[in-house]
Amino acid sequence: MKQRVEALVIYCVVLNYQNPSATIRCLEALACVEFPYLHVILVDNDSKDTSRKELLRYVQRGTSG
Repeated sequence: MKQRVEALVIYCVVLNYQNPSATIRCLEALACVEFPYLHVILVDNDSKDTSRKELLRYVQRGTSG
């Protein structure tokens, strides 16, 4: 009898608040994880600095090719 194997899915929430360089380092570390079902959710906690623009630029650069 074959056992049913279900895939383990992990969601990682990364929270940024006015520190995009630290957040980008965290995202880069997560990008090195060799796990096929890892989903990263990036949340900005209403930063008043340039975080949103910097993080959006980083994410778009990483997903464009």
